Amino acid sequence: MADYGRRYEQTMATVVIEERYVQILKRWAFPPKAADDKRLAWLPGDGMPERRDVNVYERRQTRADLLLVQLPNQRWMAFRDVLEVNGREQRGREDRLRKLFLQQTDDSRRQLRRINEASADLNLGRFYREINLPTVGLMILQAGRQPRFSFNAGSVDRVGDVACRQISFAETTKPTLVRTLEEKDVPLTGNACIDADGVVWRTRIEIDGRVTARGAVEVVYGPDERVDVLVPKTMWEWYLPLQQDAYIEALATYSNLRQFSVTTSEIVK
Repeated sequence: MADYGRRYEQTMATVVIEERYVQILKRWAFPPKAADDKRLAWLPGDGMPERRDVNVYERRQTRADLLLVQLPNQRWMAFRDVLEVNGREQRGREDRLRKLFLQQTDDSRRQLRRINEASADLNLGRFYREINLPTVGLMILQAGRQPRFSFNAGSVDRVGDVACRQISFAETTKPTLVRTLEEKDVPLTGNACIDADGVVWRTRIEIDGRVTARGAVEVVYGPDERVDVLVPKTMWEWYLPLQQDAYIEALATYSNLRQFSVTTSEIVK
């Protein structure tokens, strides 16, 4: 798993992928077992359905570029740069994410952080989160983070036609990787479906509702002929914030992968 994680970081560090992301604020009934594909379908124009749905209080869809970048402390993180919200183009953003990737300065890293915070501000519901990125599950499997978790091998499952083994994990170290705005620990649990070569086909993170919102983030990966690792295909998530009777559900789909190359020159005096 760790070897695949390293290869994934090296490959995806030169990749930008388009995300179409639909969020709804919905009447709570019970924890969903699968995505509400009909209500979470991408709609043309402003993203609003023709008929009002009494079970959906609010809906938002965004189109964005997603990029994996390395921060100064050597952590890899995905960053989302939103291109449009409900059909309205975000002015002034042009091709800034690609430029920031090619120009890794202290100021560009601060701007990357601002981009992610601006993206989080577009999340529906009264629950601030930055965990809704398709690479968060892979972060747990990195060699440097594996000692923070306990792992158990489970049964063989399938993602499409591929057989993979369910590996469950539970965070046992504090402070935890994810914390609330009040700096409270949020231990993560979940599982990953990994084949015999260590390739990750699906990840699922579950959030403890005793500290913050109850919820889950599930990402399915698949092949792309342009890279030699699996890329995100879908990300489904739901959250039930504390003391609320409505929950947040979202579905992201990924396409239009583009690769960039960085060339450097050395001047000898």
